[in-house]
Amino acid sequence: MKKTTEEKIQNYFFFFLFLSSIFLVAVIFTPFINSIALSLVIAVIFKPLYQRVLTELPNYPSLASLITIMFIGVILILPLSFLSAQIVNEAQNVAVTLVDADTETIIDESALEIETAVQTVLPNFELNVDDFKQKTSSFVLSSALDNWTLLKNGTITAAHTILGLVLSIIILYFLFRDGKKFKKYITHYSPLKNKDDEKIITKLEQTVNSVIRGALVIAVIQGFFSGIGLLIFGVPNPTLWGMLAGIGSLVPGVGTVIVLLPAILYLFFTSQTLAAIGLAVWGVVVVGLVDNILMPYFYSRGVQIHPVLILISVLGGLLTFGPLGFLYGPLILSLFFTLLEMYQPIVMDK
Repeated sequence: MKKTTEEKIQNYFFFFLFLSSIFLVAVIFTPFINSIALSLVIAVIFKPLYQRVLTELPNYPSLASLITIMFIGVILILPLSFLSAQIVNEAQNVAVTLVDADTETIIDESALEIETAVQTVLPNFELNVDDFKQKTSSFVLSSALDNWTLLKNGTITAAHTILGLVLSIIILYFLFRDGKKFKKYITHYSPLKNKDDEKIITKLEQTVNSVIRGALVIAVIQGFFSGIGLLIFGVPNPTLWGMLAGIGSLVPGVGTVIVLLPAILYLFFTSQTLAAIGLAVWGVVVVGLVDNILMPYFYSRGVQIHPVLILISVLGGLLTFGPLGFLYGPLILSLFFTLLEMYQPIVMDK
């Protein structure tokens, strides 16, 4: 039965309104996409905790959701707040130190230490650092001033950050309380089969757990133990460098060595040989064992995606989407592979 011209116009107008509404909803939600994504991630991670609280209060899902959020605040938000404040304080100290430091004198002293050590093996060894001193001095000064400006201007975004945090807490409350309802809405309105919707949602949940409980948890633990080691053996600003060590641990083949090795060299060239040896042992025994023991355990329970692809997705996500890109990248990659698995049976049926 052919459609009349009036019916076609009505259909076209309906789809125009529908697509326009999708676009406008996307525009409205875009400023808060990170808050929404963060709430979804935390809801997935702490879903077992909420279910456990709910078993104790089966008739009070709202109260169970509120109690779970309070637990999360104690476990997650308060420590992160104190840690962030400490990192900002230490970063300011580093910036001020770099501005005030006589970089050329530091380079001369370091070069003399290296020459003395190497000349015990190669008597004619010399280092020419004149050009390097000039370039480094200007680079350090400009970088320190730029970072100091960023740190000073960072307070401007404080109100936006607080608003995003409050919104995340509100969304998280309703995700815990009404998560099953939201899931039913998605499967009901999705044009895919219910089993396919379930498969996609399950796969994405596995990805969140794998990335957070795998790479990120290991990075946090390695950063924590790196910071403890730096504190014990007297390296300045251990919280800041511990955080950078945790970030470095996300990169295979680099790891915490990117921070611990320069710290060991710093201790060695400042005549703290025992401390340098102690930090080296700490890095190999304590920090290294965290990766060797926990990494296989977490990834065996997560998604079966090659670590190289996860690394590329994490780095690409960070470059494309910013700080939360470490999560967006693996989620997009996992969605792609899930759809690819679903695509194969469709092709074979044809």
